[in-house]
Amino acid sequence: MILVLPSVPLHQVTLNSGLVVGDIIVGTRSQLPVEGVQVILGNDLAGDKVWADGNPVMITRPIAAPGGVPPTMSPDSVGVF
Repeated sequence: MILVLPSVPLHQVTLNSGLVVGDIIVGTRSQLPVEGVQVILGNDLAGDKVWADGNPVMITRPIAAPGGVPPTMSPDSVGVF
């Protein structure tokens, strides 16, 4: 089983935050699969700077996308997760 990542448009932006300062390349999507999330920084940018205050919170029920499968994931790959 192969997970196929979608192709997305790339843009160069200048980011000035408490985590990253400088010109970076970002991929854009019309929306992300988690409500309220506007940007996802990878480890190559944020590294070890991203940690929640306190310990991570364990949830007993994962948050699913509408219909149970994110639109960019093949229904055949659901078992991988």
